[in-house]
Amino acid sequence: MKIYVTRRIPEKGIEMLRKAGHEVLVSGKDGVLTKAELLSALRERTYDALLCLLPDTIDKEVFAVMPKVKIVANYAVGFNNIDLDEAKLRGVVITN
Repeated sequence: MKIYVTRRIPEKGIEMLRKAGHEVLVSGKDGVLTKAELLSALRERTYDALLCLLPDTIDKEVFAVMPKVKIVANYAVGFNNIDLDEAKLRGVVITN
């Protein structure tokens, strides 16, 4: 799977994903991506998965630029930042 990570997380987590055979791209920006930056990053490549954080709003517009995404994982407790109805319409699994 190709996974986009919206912000740096502990390297151990990234290593685990890579050791499992996934291609992982982590945002190089320190801090929260703006909506425009997130959309731009997701348009650059096709991703199977998105690992985001609570400040990242994952709404209809974001899902629209990720036509092949299968899963969105929130690196946090809860997932209030993710449009669950849109995810359900698209058959995307949401987890944290």
